[in-house]
Amino acid sequence: MIKNRRGNVLLVAFIMTTGLAITVGSLALLAASGIKSSAFALNRARSFYLAEAGRQKALWYLITPTQQNGKGISWRTSGTSESFGDGSYTIRVSNGPLANTILITAEGTYRGTTRRIQAVYQRYCAALDYAASCQNTLWLYNNATVNGSLYVDSNVFLWWDWQMNNGQVIVAPPHTIYKYGSGSLTQGPVPVPPPSFPQLNTAYYDEQLALAAGSSHYDRTLSGTPGSSPIYASRNITISGTLNGPLLVVAGNNITVSDGSVIGNDVTLACGNSLSLGSGNQGQVVQLKNQCILYAGYQIQTHNLIATSEATLLSPGSVQVGDNNHLCGINGIINAGSFYLGDNVVFTGCLLSGRSGDCYLNGSTVTRDFAQVPDPLPPGLESIISLVKGSWKEL
Repeated sequence: MIKNRRGNVLLVAFIMTTGLAITVGSLALLAASGIKSSAFALNRARSFYLAEAGRQKALWYLITPTQQNGKGISWRTSGTSESFGDGSYTIRVSNGPLANTILITAEGTYRGTTRRIQAVYQRYCAALDYAASCQNTLWLYNNATVNGSLYVDSNVFLWWDWQMNNGQVIVAPPHTIYKYGSGSLTQGPVPVPPPSFPQLNTAYYDEQLALAAGSSHYDRTLSGTPGSSPIYASRNITISGTLNGPLLVVAGNNITVSDGSVIGNDVTLACGNSLSLGSGNQGQVVQLKNQCILYAGYQIQTHNLIATSEATLLSPGSVQVGDNNHLCGINGIINAGSFYLGDNVVFTGCLLSGRSGDCYLNGSTVTRDFAQVPDPLPPGLESIISLVKGSWKEL
């Protein structure tokens, strides 16, 4: 009997020990599986944020000009990889599915785990959909003609004879259109969301003006091929004859371009105060060749001016083009605190204004043509890019 009892006890103990071992082993396996699952989830999360970092880096490359170590809006890549912390990302940039769009694909990798995201961006802000986009009052009068639409975040005054062709006049509430004299228009609804206005970023020009302020040259006169770029003067620069590019010319105070001068391809003129092109003498025309950039801290004033293609006129102050029946033809973009286009001015491209003053189209003709907007965009307009709503997705 005693032997049988001992055998039963041993059997029970064996069964209990085996069951306990199985339970402990199962718990250990579950714990190990949980640790692996947690590690996998953490790696996935990290690879996702690496992909987002890659997307943001692609945007930075696109909106930052090459002069500031970016790539510019025309940059495309079939695959650019960079390390980031303990992981990496690969970015691909190509033309998007619609006109003027960019497709960004970003892939983040962390410890063998990879996630991919994709988004489509409009390569310019909605304000460039219009012949003129103004943040202050706009005046059209004296036979002014606009071919395209207008968007104004203020009042619009249409005086005397004027024409609106192939477009609408849109004013943001609570503002009003005041219409006098001949001419007809279609008032359009305010888009939802309203167009955003690109901000004029003066940082690049401020840096160049600071360098000019420290120059040992006070006043300079330039023509021909004056030497290596950039050229600085702490006070004033006068340009006469033909100035060949590519070239960067910076004056701490004023730049004056004499009658009959020709500014060559890819020339940038920047000054801290006023930039004046031509004196207004009849028959004396100043010519800007392709992709010239004009920047002035206070104002740009032009008289008899012909700008061939993709010209850029920038000023946080004002841009005044033509007066007293002087002939001006400009193809490009104007972004200024305010602008005035006078009699016989023919402008093709896009007009943008801030809030430093009213804007005037006095007998001028303005035609919206995005093809005349410089590509790549010059410094000061680098942030013209926006996400297409609903386009972001994980692949």
